[in-house]
Amino acid sequence: MGNAEHQIVVVEDNAINARLLGYQLAHLGFEQVQFFEEAAAALAWFKQNTCTMVLTDCQMRPMSGFELTQSLREYESGSDQHRRAIVIAVTAGAMPADLKRCLDCGMDDYLVKPVQIEALRQMLDKWLSRQDQT
Repeated sequence: MGNAEHQIVVVEDNAINARLLGYQLAHLGFEQVQFFEEAAAALAWFKQNTCTMVLTDCQMRPMSGFELTQSLREYESGSDQHRRAIVIAVTAGAMPADLKRCLDCGMDDYLVKPVQIEALRQMLDKWLSRQDQT
């Protein structure tokens, strides 16, 4: 599957960070990118649609990226209609406890802000190549 065919969801409440991720994804050839400022809106969208990957900020209000991921995983486990989405945290917290929390709540991996395009490319290649093989 080519980059243009993957549906990516970006959940980020900071407009500048969301725009930067959008530019980076477009530069890497991703054309199907959905943006949400609030995690609850992304979760509602996900219940009606499917995506390959979610890139989510962790520290949002009223619903955090951690809560979004837990809710998404609960929804996926109860639905035979949805393939498990890859969830990548996009976080400013780079301490081991922060990163452990990301993985413990059901996220697959994490990127540390500010996100460098090469780190994003490597993360996308790592996870999407696995997705394409299934």
